[in-house]
Amino acid sequence: PKDVGLASTAAVVEGGVGRRVRLGEPNSQELSLAVNLINQAKRPLVLLGLQSSEPSCADALKSFLDQADLPYVSTFQGAGAWAEPGRGGQYGGRVGLFSNQPADRLLEASDCVVAIGYDPVEYDPEAWNKGHSRPLIVIDTVPSDQDRAFLPDAELIADIGLSLEALGSKLSHHIDPDFDRLVAQAALELAETVAEGSAFHGFPVHPLRVIDEL
Repeated sequence: PKDVGLASTAAVVEGGVGRRVRLGEPNSQELSLAVNLINQAKRPLVLLGLQSSEPSCADALKSFLDQADLPYVSTFQGAGAWAEPGRGGQYGGRVGLFSNQPADRLLEASDCVVAIGYDPVEYDPEAWNKGHSRPLIVIDTVPSDQDRAFLPDAELIADIGLSLEALGSKLSHHIDPDFDRLVAQAALELAETVAEGSAFHGFPVHPLRVIDEL
């Protein structure tokens, strides 16, 4: 139970307990394959999962999104707007439980998905990738759990930060203008939804009001 795991103890903890293991760099062949798949795509999209929000890879993630200039969405557990470069216009929001969010429309329209730190338990591939034949690229610390709706074409299984550094410097893609407009529309919808919070007053407090004030 969580309360037991977080409880204090008088026991002496050995020096190696909790030590972070540093993983290596991604396989060069898988890296080349991932680069080619992304560069050939016209509507590439990054999907951020739980592991993408790890503090240890935060700087590398922000640098990658800035350098690669790829639009991105996230699961409820993944890194969100804080990772977006200052110029804006790349973040499409979070994919929804009922597949009815602006981010879900981007995911549906994408022709190549780059899943960073994503675990299928966060958002079932059956809900967003069933019936698609587009390339899937996984960037993670462990191999993905394969599913009929989630069969990666390339996997960079290594330190996530090092993988992002290696990948970002090699990308040279050309995004379809129509997809760019779809990303911009998603970002606008998110901004308009947040702005609605200023119109809510009194109690109980509406969630959008909290977001607006934050």
